[in-house]
Amino acid sequence: MVIFIITLIISFLGSVHPGPLNVSVVETTLKNSLKAGLIMVIGGAIPELFYSYLAAEGILFFERNETLFAILRWTMVVILIVMGVLTIVNKERTVKNREIKATTFLKGFLLSLFNPQLLIFWLLIVVYYQGVFWL
Repeated sequence: MVIFIITLIISFLGSVHPGPLNVSVVETTLKNSLKAGLIMVIGGAIPELFYSYLAAEGILFFERNETLFAILRWTMVVILIVMGVLTIVNKERTVKNREIKATTFLKGFLLSLFNPQLLIFWLLIVVYYQGVFWL
């Protein structure tokens, strides 16, 4: 339980900065509703579980596969550019409530999944935990 609470606090502090997901959550909440923002947050939280597991099980994987890390980093750039263009093109588009849920969840999921900072964050946490005896 101690490891969970410490990790929760570290994860919260690591997520406070205005990254692509946080900015999109604020934008979605202001444009649509609190419910839409919460749905996006849930979509963005799922990759956190994936990356924390990946960091715990395979800390050396990305040291051996630098190309994959570079691909993930550039994929995030492409996603942000595409999202920006679509936002400009579809500025006046209205979306039904059911469509907001699916697209908002997917947007949160993809923003978090292809965030290159997320994996680095969890790798650093795992390295830190290995140096603390009681963790």
